[in-house]
Amino acid sequence: MSAATVGACAIDRVAAPILALRRGRPTRVLIDGRSAAGKTTFAATLGERLAGSGREVLTIHFDDFHPAGY
Repeated sequence: MSAATVGACAIDRVAAPILALRRGRPTRVLIDGRSAAGKTTFAATLGERLAGSGREVLTIHFDDFHPAGY
């Protein structure tokens, strides 16, 4: 299985339960991880997947925040 296929499967596994939610208010999805772990790329790809399914997506980055010792 190619890396692209594995990545697409991971995105689908995360997107499916989000898309299954039917709420009268916004759904917040937080992505956490170590520096240079791929969070920004993952968030962008997940956002594209959700938007492609008709969800409104707003991405807010907190990349400038690092706790002490990080």
